[in-house]
Amino acid sequence: MEYKVVRPHQGDKWYDVGDTREAKPISVAHLVASGTLVDPSADDGAASSEGEKSAPAVENKSDTPASNKAQKPENAKAT
Repeated sequence: MEYKVVRPHQGDKWYDVGDTREAKPISVAHLVASGTLVDPSADDGAASSEGEKSAPAVENKSDTPASNKAQKPENAKAT
């Protein structure tokens, strides 16, 4: 199967942005998942993933942040 290179990487050789890479889907599944390679046949008209940021970090909802470093969080247990 042929893939379009979105981010430069080194596989069996060096691949630059815009190159095409011939590989088995099972061999490059991790590169497709990370957005390094794109399957051109799977283009459904959606916007390109190029330039998108990763998912935002999950908030720790167990306690609220302190207003400054010297203070304990509001819901911290007293010791």
